[in-house]
Amino acid sequence: MPSTSIESAAVDGRARTPRFIQRQLANLHKAITTNAKIIQDAIVADTGAKLREAQLEIHLSISVVKELYDNFSVEEALSQEYRVARGQDWCDRNDAVGTIYLRPQSHNLVYSIVSPLANAIAAGNCVVIESNKPHQALSSKIAEIILQHLDRDTIAFVENLPEPPSKGVLLIDQTGEIPKINASSVHTPGSSARVVALVDRSSDIVSAASSIVQARTAFGGNSVYAPDIVLVNEFAMKEFVQAAKIALSISIEETKGQDITASQATCKIAGIGLTEKELRGSGANVVMRGDLGTIAIVEDRGSSLLQRKIYGACLILHSVRSLDDGIDLANLQYGTVAPRNKTLLACYHFGAPEAAKYTTQFIDSYASFVNHAPIELTVGPAAPIGFHPSATHRYRPAMFSVPKADCIAGDSASRSLASIFRAEAKAWSDVYEKQITSSLAPTRQKAGKVVGFFDQGLITGFVVFWVPVIASAVVGSGYGIRAGIRMTRS
Repeated sequence: MPSTSIESAAVDGRARTPRFIQRQLANLHKAITTNAKIIQDAIVADTGAKLREAQLEIHLSISVVKELYDNFSVEEALSQEYRVARGQDWCDRNDAVGTIYLRPQSHNLVYSIVSPLANAIAAGNCVVIESNKPHQALSSKIAEIILQHLDRDTIAFVENLPEPPSKGVLLIDQTGEIPKINASSVHTPGSSARVVALVDRSSDIVSAASSIVQARTAFGGNSVYAPDIVLVNEFAMKEFVQAAKIALSISIEETKGQDITASQATCKIAGIGLTEKELRGSGANVVMRGDLGTIAIVEDRGSSLLQRKIYGACLILHSVRSLDDGIDLANLQYGTVAPRNKTLLACYHFGAPEAAKYTTQFIDSYASFVNHAPIELTVGPAAPIGFHPSATHRYRPAMFSVPKADCIAGDSASRSLASIFRAEAKAWSDVYEKQITSSLAPTRQKAGKVVGFFDQGLITGFVVFWVPVIASAVVGSGYGIRAGIRMTRS
């Protein structure tokens, strides 16, 4: 443990008491709201984010804390705590893990710390947070503000997380590295996990282009949910490119007068800046390039740009012939088909609901978003593996707790079964015989009237091949009969 105070607090359970949880959430909310300007300036100075992007990150951080506070009821928590004392079951009880070790990612550091911290507090845990070295100044400022408002016996910031014990500690690792430790952990998909956007010709092309450009260019293109490749139906490619150019131009107009030098420098530090020469060398045709983003079309499916994670505000487009072609390409390059065998982090599907139903079913991704790319996804870490992802919140209190059911009452069916099982042999034999001879309710499935796949193939083959043959035979017979009649008359 990083300190005896954290260890003591985890043992005595002070962080689990309902009133303490309520106060901590209120203090965390106060810490962010009263220091919003300081945090905002620190984000802009240390990361190069635009002012509005920094404000979005703070807005979402406050939303997480506020929602947890509003949904937490001291009265309900106390009522649940005494359910067993009242002779009631508490079968859905969740207990705090004890201590949470948090290793935040560098992107959107404020949200990446506040979101899991607030949920860990709501679940009744102590929290130890590792300082972020790429953004040391911002990390130190966040630590200073949080420790001024929260109980220092239950919250700590350390230079490096210690080796966690095998029990009582949960590691939250947002870096995508699978920890090689014995302790329990919640980790995100690897840093190479990709995101695909699929644009069908049935979609609203202008709306799709606007959403995709925003997702790709927000925060300098550093969001983990920015689309790495956009697969566009070949018949809609020209219209999509034009709409994407307009969307990027609007973004440039909106940022006129703002200092974007810092943002560009940040991109270069992260190894993001793809030059036009590098793009062309990878088989890309650059159709637009500006200070805030690049649009490039890749025609060669062997290009390295279709095989890698894309960073920076660079929108990579590739045409597909059909929905099936898009599905095959998405899964081949990024999904379940060899050689990569990796599930997509997310897939944005743009098209008619019927088309989206088909593509969401067969493209392997942790999350699918139809006809929109939520702006909330541009902020924060990837959603943890093993839980249903949400666009608005990456974490929930249940992720920071352990199921521990308390059962006292039992149900009537269980008591009846136990009574019969202990009764004389004939009573149990009758019940058992009835169970093994019982039948299930009918499925009530109606007789199928839809033509199947193979049936359709036979019908198509008949129409294509035999109908012309029969028609030719009939026409030929007609000519033959008429010729025979003329010969007979002559």
